[in-house]
Amino acid sequence: GFTPGYAKLGRTFSAPKLAKLNVNGTATKVLIFTGGYDLDQDTIGTNIPKNDDIGNSLFVANAETGQLIWHASNSGAQLNLSQMTNSMPADPTLVDINGDGLVDIAYASDLRGQVFRFDFNPLNTGADGVGAGVFATGGRFASLAGATAADNRRFFSAPDVALMRERGGKTYFTVSIGTGFRASPLNTDTNDRFYVLRDSN
Repeated sequence: GFTPGYAKLGRTFSAPKLAKLNVNGTATKVLIFTGGYDLDQDTIGTNIPKNDDIGNSLFVANAETGQLIWHASNSGAQLNLSQMTNSMPADPTLVDINGDGLVDIAYASDLRGQVFRFDFNPLNTGADGVGAGVFATGGRFASLAGATAADNRRFFSAPDVALMRERGGKTYFTVSIGTGFRASPLNTDTNDRFYVLRDSN
């Protein structure tokens, strides 16, 4: 059986990121990691998008005990997002926007050409709370693939995030990421692309 809460963990190609988050008001060392790779992607037969059974999650675990604190997925999680359909083999990208040593934002990519953003609440009072108690919120930030082989773009790499400041004080994140089929590098069916996205929220 699985350690409770980790049933959707796939092949963990990504490196867990050591970070600090407020957990019930206490700065806590955590590991933040994506769900990994679903081997069904290797036996897809035709280059047509399909949903995965595992790997479509973001996990936050206590770094010292391994206990699951919180996770997001398409079902059975503290944050359920129906768009989290596919496995996430790349590292998450973490942002501490105010320099206080606590992670504020995580970005994660998946094999359906999607990028997700998760915002951690420093005032949380528990992973399952409501209102001020919500541990994190999040959603799909970008959807860049389609339903055909030509549009079956996959993200095997982590988003690269930079804070930009324009003259006049306008600030935003640029989120840069490229697609490719790492499990089949000679694939020529898909029109792969490199994206630079702007997140002004």
